[in-house]
Amino acid sequence: MFEPWSYEHLNILNSVVDPSTIHVKDSYISNFFRRHLLEKMFSVYEWEMPEVWKMGRGNYYILYTVYCIGFIGVVNSTLGAVPQHGTISGRNLYYQPSKFIIANPNFREVDGEYNIGVNCELLQIAPDYYGLLDIVNVYANRMALADRTGCVNLMNSLLSYVFFGRNKAVGESFKKMFDKLQAGNPAVVVDSKLRRELEGEPWQLLNQNVGQNFIAPEIQQLLEEYERDFDNYIGLPNNQSEGKKERLVVDEVNVNRTETASRAQTWLSSLQESCKRINKMFYDGERKVWVDWRVNPYQQESEVVNNG
Repeated sequence: MFEPWSYEHLNILNSVVDPSTIHVKDSYISNFFRRHLLEKMFSVYEWEMPEVWKMGRGNYYILYTVYCIGFIGVVNSTLGAVPQHGTISGRNLYYQPSKFIIANPNFREVDGEYNIGVNCELLQIAPDYYGLLDIVNVYANRMALADRTGCVNLMNSLLSYVFFGRNKAVGESFKKMFDKLQAGNPAVVVDSKLRRELEGEPWQLLNQNVGQNFIAPEIQQLLEEYERDFDNYIGLPNNQSEGKKERLVVDEVNVNRTETASRAQTWLSSLQESCKRINKMFYDGERKVWVDWRVNPYQQESEVVNNG
């Protein structure tokens, strides 16, 4: 049995062969959705930080480190308590990490390891020390694949024509003429010799059952369902009203909000416990570092929700 932060456990997880032969995770489309979903994840909680933590846009550094890596260490410096990205090692009685090593080459305050709970505390988002980037990647890959499918379907839904030319030169002339027509040019000038080639309609419409194969609206709906599912997973309140367009009763909305908050509450509890330890060690218990719901999903509805 390996500790959840050890390299043996990480190697086991990262070396598993993906059963799918389709990989979209490195495409610019997937990166687009990854950025979009990660920014939505940031919006779940409201953060309070000391001013020194916000210097040089340090608050963004903290958020990306906590959400993507899973934790960030808080240590003393000449500026006071500051958060720093680093690595964890060692183990205590309960197989939790006991050491923290700064990985920032610009940080020269203290050499060697920090002792967690003695001169260092961790701000962590999950009890297993993992970040939430895996959730973002799963949904970003799904949405990228759906988006690519929709784009391909749109391309395949175009009306297609086949031209017949007696030689290569005539074929090239047809190509240039059709490109200009498709570009929206109101008038296209061609060689008068091509008129003889146009007699007898040397083109044919290629029947691809365009209307029957057009599924772009269904793909767009699938994208919206993926995003609603992601919102539901990370704790953003939503009414899940796709299946019931006109009216949702109060109990249905409240049950959905409770389900939505289940995982996010675990993450929030881990963050708040970390904040309490940090405030106790570095700020004499004063609440300088804190995180809470931006919109509390447990707030109950008192009337029927009308979706119009």
